[in-house]
Parts: sequence; C-alpha cells; structure tokens
Amino acid sequence: MNIAIFGAGAIGTYLAARLVASGLSITLIARARTAGKILESGLCVEEDETPMLRIFPKAGGLAVSTAARAQETGARFDALLITTKSQQILPALPEIEPLIAPHTLIACLQNGIPWWYFQGQDGRPLQCLDPDNAIPAILPARQLLGGVIHKSVDLRCPGHALARHAPGDRFIFGSPLPDGYMPEGEATLLAAFRAAELSPQKSTNIRRDVWEKLLGNAVLNPLSALANASIADIVDFAPACALSVAAIRETLNVAAAYHVTLDVSPEERLNRARAVGRARSSMLQDKIRHRPLETEGILGGLLELAQRKNIPVPRLETLYAATTLLSRHSAPGIHA
Repeated sequence: MNIAIFGAGAIGTYLAARLVASGLSITLIARARTAGKILESGLCVEEDETPMLRIFPKAGGLAVSTAARAQETGARFDALLITTKSQQILPALPEIEPLIAPHTLIACLQNGIPWWYFQGQDGRPLQCLDPDNAIPAILPARQLLGGVIHKSVDLRCPGHALARHAPGDRFIFGSPLPDGYMPEGEATLLAAFRAAELSPQKSTNIRRDVWEKLLGNAVLNPLSALANASIADIVDFAPACALSVAAIRETLNVAAAYHVTLDVSPEERLNRARAVGRARSSMLQDKIRHRPLETEGILGGLLELAQRKNIPVPRLETLYAATTLLSRHSAPGIHA
C-alpha cells in the first residue's frame, strides 16, 4: 500500500516512523523547513522502554517531500493520512487536492468534533471549521475514514517524537456514512497498522468514539495550555479536578442532545487520563512552540453544537475564551 502522511507533527512523525519500520513505503509531506530538517537528520521515535527508532530517508522506505514537490511529480497514493490540526485542513485544501486520486483512501486524524461529523446525516456543517462546506468537495465522503487517536506523542523538534505508552492506546477508524459502509482500502490500511503494532480498531460508531475522546480533550487540553501543566498535574490538583468534572458533565450533556449516550462518569474519564502521567497535551506543545492552538477544533465545534441545542456550557465557554486569548498572544498575528 502506497501511503502518504500529510503533516509532520507529533502524530505524523510517529506514524511515519512506525509504518516504515514495519516495511512499508511512506511519503511524509511537510512544510519546506521541516522537510529539510528531516531529510538531514531523519526520524527519531523514543517510546518508553522500547529501543529508539531511527529512520533515514536515504535508507529506503521513507520519502520526505513538500506538497508542492509531490504535486510536481504527479504523485498519487492508495491512502492519505491527514494528521494536521483541524483548523489547518481548510486552508491546506489546495495542497491536499492534487494528492488524491479516485481510489485514494483518505483518513482524517484530528482532535475534537471533526468537519465530517454530519457527513451522511442531516445537519449543518460546522461553521467554525468549514463555513462554506468546501471540504467535502475535495475529501469525498465515500473515500473517507474518520480517525480517533488514543496515543500520547510529544514532538521535541522536527522529526523527533517522544511517545508514551498507556493502557488503551489505539487508533480507531470508521466511515461517517451509514449502514456499515466500508471505503475501498480500509481493510488494507488496518492491516498495515496492525503489522506496525499500532493497535488499529475498526469502529462500529465513529461519532461515539469521537465523543469518548472529546470528554478528556475538551477539558484537559485547554487547562494544560493555560496552566503549563501536564495531564497528571491537572487530575491530581483538587480544584482543577473539580473544574474538569463539571466541564466533562457539560460535554456529556451536549453529546446526549445528539443522541450519543456515553457510559462513563467524569471521574472515570479522569482516572483514565491519569494513566498518561506527565505527558504534555497537544495544546501545551503548540503553546510552547508559539503556534496557534487548536481551539476551534477541540472547543469551537463543541460550543457550536451546544448553541444549536441551547445547552448551557458556561465552563466550556470560559475555557474557550481563555484559550482563544492565549492563542492570540502565543502565536502573534494568528488567531486560533
């Protein structure tokens, strides 16, 4: 299977290294500066007690390219894994479109309520991520897999990722279309992940999986960025834990309004998060690097859904306002 990964952040770097190590040929598509550094130094993944994984482009298996270069060569792929932040997909469409052929399987691996949430359902697209409903024309639903990531990975510098193992690590994939629809290439992609020991899981309800992940993301991500705190710092500090419990209850209320019932209490969800330990959330990593935070992806879509159903979410609104302001100051000139 000829796979491209669009985005060389923490997850993109981790997946590229693990998939190449399993014997696959992977094209990692990155910004020019990042691509240059990876071409020079390769990929490095550290993961708990496992030996350090080093992958060099010239050794075979790994190709590193910019989107423009891939377009010039006319590259087409059997599968395209989009691992950028949610808010980056819409502006990146001109770079993504030339990579897609009619047979290309497209997997979107982002946090939060995804742009594709209402594909195959009645419902208005998310205005905060795709106000003109432009994305489905480029990323067709019949070629699409939604993805939910349960893996903590910290990008230390371009091409160098530090991954932490925790119970329940897995990559969940599922089509947003109804009636058990399977896009071409789904079984092959899951087999590739399985061969790389990435614990893939085929979803029977991908929207439910999105909400289960969001219970932690919507609260712990913004809190970690605002407080410069690890996940363990938050759940072990009683006032922050109490705030998290209340905000998770608000998230559960929004999920229920969209006919998703989750059999987990806020306290149970925080206990699961505790297993991640002193990992830095993706928002905290972006803050440290002075990059725009994924506020719209993680919180914006959730608040939009709450507003549509007139559900009060005061704590989530406070987190959204504070994180949006933080993003404007941590990434000057760029709004979240």
